[in-house]
Amino acid sequence: MKKARWSLLLPLASAVVFAAAAAPHPFVYARLARGELSGRDRKAILDTVRLFDRIYEDFYASGGGAAMIDAFPATKNVKHHVFRDVGFLRDEKLVLVYDLADLTPIDVKQTGADTAEALVYEEWNYLYQHAADRSTAANLKGMGQGFRYRLRQERGRWIVTGWDFEDVKPTRRDKGFVY
Repeated sequence: MKKARWSLLLPLASAVVFAAAAAPHPFVYARLARGELSGRDRKAILDTVRLFDRIYEDFYASGGGAAMIDAFPATKNVKHHVFRDVGFLRDEKLVLVYDLADLTPIDVKQTGADTAEALVYEEWNYLYQHAADRSTAANLKGMGQGFRYRLRQERGRWIVTGWDFEDVKPTRRDKGFVY
Protein backbone atom coordinates (compact mmCIF):
# COMPACT_ATOMS: atom_id res chain seq x y z
CA MET A 1 0.00 0.00 0.00
CA LYS A 2 2.81 2.44 0.89
CA LYS A 3 4.57 1.64 -2.37
CA ALA A 4 1.39 2.44 -4.36
CA ARG A 5 1.08 5.86 -2.66
CA TRP A 6 4.67 6.77 -3.55
CA SER A 7 4.21 5.62 -7.12
CA LEU A 8 1.21 7.98 -7.43
CA LEU A 9 2.88 10.89 -5.65
CA LEU A 10 6.01 10.91 -7.81
CA PRO A 11 4.20 11.66 -11.13
CA LEU A 12 1.94 14.17 -9.35
CA ALA A 13 4.94 15.97 -7.81
CA SER A 14 6.67 15.96 -11.19
CA ALA A 15 3.61 17.49 -12.87
CA VAL A 16 3.40 20.22 -10.20
CA VAL A 17 7.09 21.10 -10.59
CA PHE A 18 6.75 21.17 -14.39
CA ALA A 19 3.64 23.38 -14.25
CA ALA A 20 5.31 25.81 -11.84
CA ALA A 21 8.43 26.04 -14.01
CA ALA A 22 6.53 26.38 -17.29
CA ALA A 23 4.00 28.96 -16.12
CA PRO A 24 4.92 32.61 -16.70
CA HIS A 25 5.81 34.58 -13.63
CA PRO A 26 2.96 36.70 -12.19
CA PHE A 27 4.97 39.83 -13.07
CA VAL A 28 4.76 38.84 -16.75
CA TYR A 29 0.96 38.69 -16.52
CA ALA A 30 0.90 42.01 -14.68
CA ARG A 31 3.16 43.63 -17.32
CA LEU A 32 0.91 42.39 -20.13
CA ALA A 33 -2.20 43.62 -18.34
CA ARG A 34 -0.68 47.10 -17.92
CA GLY A 35 0.95 47.17 -21.35
CA GLU A 36 4.40 47.84 -19.91
CA LEU A 37 7.56 47.21 -21.88
CA SER A 38 11.14 47.06 -20.74
CA GLY A 39 13.33 50.00 -21.69
CA ARG A 40 15.18 47.71 -24.08
CA ASP A 41 11.97 46.64 -25.84
CA ARG A 42 10.74 50.24 -26.00
CA LYS A 43 14.03 51.31 -27.62
CA ALA A 44 13.93 48.35 -30.04
CA ILE A 45 10.39 49.27 -31.11
CA LEU A 46 11.26 52.93 -31.71
CA ASP A 47 14.45 51.91 -33.53
CA THR A 48 12.30 49.68 -35.75
CA VAL A 49 9.96 52.57 -36.57
CA ARG A 50 12.96 54.79 -37.41
CA LEU A 51 14.49 52.07 -39.61
CA PHE A 52 11.10 51.55 -41.28
CA ASP A 53 10.93 55.27 -42.09
CA ARG A 54 14.53 55.43 -43.42
CA ILE A 55 13.98 52.49 -45.77
CA TYR A 56 10.53 53.84 -46.70
CA GLU A 57 12.27 57.05 -47.81
CA ASP A 58 14.71 55.01 -49.88
CA PHE A 59 11.99 53.03 -51.67
CA TYR A 60 10.30 56.22 -52.82
CA ALA A 61 13.48 58.19 -53.67
CA SER A 62 14.83 55.28 -55.73
CA GLY A 63 11.57 54.95 -57.64
CA GLY A 64 10.96 51.51 -56.22
CA GLY A 65 14.46 50.08 -56.03
CA ALA A 66 14.21 46.96 -53.89
CA ALA A 67 17.82 46.83 -52.62
CA MET A 68 16.66 47.24 -49.00
CA ILE A 69 13.63 44.92 -49.17
CA ASP A 70 15.13 42.27 -46.86
CA ALA A 71 16.15 44.88 -44.28
CA PHE A 72 12.71 46.56 -44.35
CA PRO A 73 11.16 45.67 -40.97
CA ALA A 74 7.66 45.02 -42.26
CA THR A 75 5.26 42.22 -43.04
CA LYS A 76 4.82 41.04 -46.61
CA ASN A 77 1.44 42.78 -46.71
CA VAL A 78 2.96 46.14 -45.71
CA LYS A 79 5.73 45.73 -48.29
CA HIS A 80 3.10 45.10 -50.98
CA HIS A 81 1.21 48.22 -49.90
CA VAL A 82 4.33 50.41 -50.15
CA PHE A 83 5.40 49.02 -53.52
CA ARG A 84 1.89 49.39 -54.91
CA ASP A 85 2.02 53.10 -54.07
CA VAL A 86 5.54 53.47 -55.49
CA GLY A 87 4.33 51.68 -58.63
CA PHE A 88 1.46 54.15 -59.03
CA LEU A 89 4.00 57.00 -59.02
CA ARG A 90 6.28 55.13 -61.43
CA ASP A 91 3.34 54.67 -63.82
CA GLU A 92 2.84 58.45 -63.68
CA LYS A 93 6.58 58.90 -64.41
CA LEU A 94 7.10 60.55 -61.02
CA VAL A 95 9.41 60.02 -58.09
CA LEU A 96 8.45 61.11 -54.59
CA VAL A 97 11.36 62.21 -52.42
CA TYR A 98 10.45 62.01 -48.73
CA ASP A 99 12.63 63.44 -46.00
CA LEU A 100 11.81 62.69 -42.38
CA ALA A 101 12.63 65.91 -40.53
CA ASP A 102 11.65 64.75 -37.05
CA LEU A 103 10.10 61.81 -35.21
CA THR A 104 8.80 62.42 -31.71
CA PRO A 105 7.69 59.37 -29.67
CA ILE A 106 4.42 59.95 -27.82
CA ASP A 107 3.61 56.50 -26.43
CA VAL A 108 4.87 52.93 -26.78
CA LYS A 109 2.85 50.12 -25.29
CA GLN A 110 2.55 46.38 -25.38
CA THR A 111 -0.74 45.12 -26.81
CA GLY A 112 -0.17 41.37 -26.52
CA ALA A 113 2.45 38.76 -25.77
CA ASP A 114 4.38 39.59 -28.97
CA THR A 115 2.66 42.76 -30.22
CA ALA A 116 3.03 46.45 -29.49
CA GLU A 117 2.01 49.89 -30.70
CA ALA A 118 4.09 53.02 -31.09
CA LEU A 119 2.38 56.39 -31.29
CA VAL A 120 4.66 59.02 -32.83
CA TYR A 121 4.47 62.48 -34.31
CA GLU A 122 6.41 62.73 -37.57
CA GLU A 123 7.35 65.77 -39.59
CA TRP A 124 8.10 65.18 -43.27
CA ASN A 125 9.25 67.25 -46.22
CA TYR A 126 8.41 65.90 -49.64
CA LEU A 127 9.03 66.76 -53.25
CA TYR A 128 7.71 65.28 -56.48
CA GLN A 129 10.25 64.92 -59.30
CA HIS A 130 9.98 63.85 -62.92
CA ALA A 131 11.50 60.35 -63.14
CA ALA A 132 13.29 60.97 -66.45
CA ASP A 133 15.53 63.83 -65.33
CA ARG A 134 14.70 64.25 -61.61
CA SER A 135 13.60 67.84 -62.23
CA THR A 136 11.07 69.28 -59.80
CA ALA A 137 7.46 68.44 -60.66
CA ALA A 138 5.91 70.23 -57.65
CA ASN A 139 7.11 72.63 -55.00
CA LEU A 140 8.60 71.34 -51.77
CA LYS A 141 5.90 70.68 -49.19
CA GLY A 142 5.89 69.78 -45.54
CA MET A 143 3.53 68.02 -43.21
CA GLY A 144 3.28 66.97 -39.61
CA GLN A 145 1.17 63.97 -38.71
CA GLY A 146 0.65 61.52 -35.88
CA PHE A 147 0.97 57.84 -36.70
CA ARG A 148 0.12 54.72 -34.72
CA TYR A 149 2.41 51.90 -35.80
CA ARG A 150 1.39 48.33 -35.02
CA LEU A 151 4.29 45.93 -34.55
CA ARG A 152 4.84 42.23 -33.96
CA GLN A 153 7.90 40.48 -32.66
CA GLU A 154 9.10 37.82 -35.09
CA ARG A 155 12.29 35.78 -34.85
CA GLY A 156 13.71 38.11 -32.20
CA ARG A 157 13.03 41.40 -34.01
CA TRP A 158 10.14 43.82 -34.25
CA ILE A 159 8.39 44.34 -37.59
CA VAL A 160 5.67 46.78 -38.65
CA THR A 161 2.35 45.09 -39.37
CA GLY A 162 0.48 48.29 -40.20
CA TRP A 163 -0.04 51.93 -39.36
CA ASP A 164 -2.84 54.45 -39.11
CA PHE A 165 -3.07 58.21 -39.00
CA GLU A 166 -3.62 59.47 -35.49
CA ASP A 167 -4.80 62.88 -34.33
CA VAL A 168 -1.78 64.04 -32.34
CA LYS A 169 -0.87 67.61 -31.49
CA PRO A 170 2.61 68.66 -32.59
CA THR A 171 5.05 68.49 -29.72
CA ARG A 172 7.97 70.30 -31.31
CA ARG A 173 8.63 72.26 -34.46
CA ASP A 174 12.06 72.30 -36.10
CA LYS A 175 13.28 75.57 -37.61
CA GLY A 176 14.18 73.86 -40.89
CA PHE A 177 10.77 72.28 -41.41
CA VAL A 178 8.77 73.66 -44.35
CA TYR A 179 5.07 74.27 -43.70
